[in-house]
Amino acid sequence: MTQANRLTYDPSLLELFRAEIDLHLPALSEGLLALEKDARAAERLESLMRAAHSIKGAAKIVGVEPAVRIAHAMEDCFVAAQGGELLLGSDGIDALLRGVDALQRVTLSDASDKGVVTEDDLRGLLDQLAAVRSGRPPAPAEAGPPTLRPTGNLGAAEAEALRARLAELLRAEAPAVRLDLAAVEDVEPAGVALLALLALAAGPTALEIINARPLLCLLLQATRLDRSYRRVGEDG
Repeated sequence: MTQANRLTYDPSLLELFRAEIDLHLPALSEGLLALEKDARAAERLESLMRAAHSIKGAAKIVGVEPAVRIAHAMEDCFVAAQGGELLLGSDGIDALLRGVDALQRVTLSDASDKGVVTEDDLRGLLDQLAAVRSGRPPAPAEAGPPTLRPTGNLGAAEAEALRARLAELLRAEAPAVRLDLAAVEDVEPAGVALLALLALAAGPTALEIINARPLLCLLLQATRLDRSYRRVGEDG
């Protein structure tokens, strides 16, 4: 299995691209979750289309081809939904959320092989998004714990989007939920409160944390939140 392009681009352009990702990915996650309640909400579809378009443009400038292809496929879905050509149901929104997740992963220039998007991953995701665009049910994703990937500093807006996504998973009775903290550089007070809330809300659901940076590990230990989550090692 070969990898999609790793990020070995101009550092200044890469920072600009990451800034676009940090700005628009939380909006995509939040907007998609809100869209589940009203699939015809024109203002939601418009903002989602613009966010995907902005990410596509930034990725083109830097030359991150996997992000260009993913964002373009997502944008096509939003444009079609906005034009009344399709109605985004829960399966379609799940596939689009996997697109958000993949966009986050391709920005991790120092990620291990396990963290980046492979060519097989990319093809599978694009096939799913093409199915959504055509109005067909997307193929089921590979089995495994659903993974939440917050970005940047875990502040109030990102925390709320993450909370909403977890609530959806709990309603679906997911047996386990994984938090990938590879892209989280710091946790604001709202983020700490969220982690505590997730631990209380999850009940019997197993909560796993992967890729936490050393400082975040210390924070989890200092707040004793590490007792509420199962740490998964590099092979986990």
